[in-house]
Amino acid sequence: MALEERAVELLRQLIRHRTVNPPGNERALQEELAVLFGDAGFEVELRGRTPERPNLVARLRGAADGPVLTSTPSWPIQPSGSAIRGRATWSTARSGAAAPRT
Repeated sequence: MALEERAVELLRQLIRHRTVNPPGNERALQEELAVLFGDAGFEVELRGRTPERPNLVARLRGAADGPVLTSTPSWPIQPSGSAIRGRATWSTARSGAAAPRT
């Protein structure tokens, strides 16, 4: 399967999860992503205040000491509809991404 086809299939797989907040229900999606990251060589961990709503922590350690890149986005998305037609993904959603604060 070509890289583009794999990417489209992965997107289809991920948007099938119903993670609208409330109630959230992110755990199944987080578990699926943990497997994908683990298969790619990342160390993965699911942790959070409650078991139902974990955060996914994925680490890819380098071979040497050096700078570290950290990403901690918060992407609350309220989808109102999405569809994959042919090679295009169409979606309408409201997003309120919160940038990390220093």
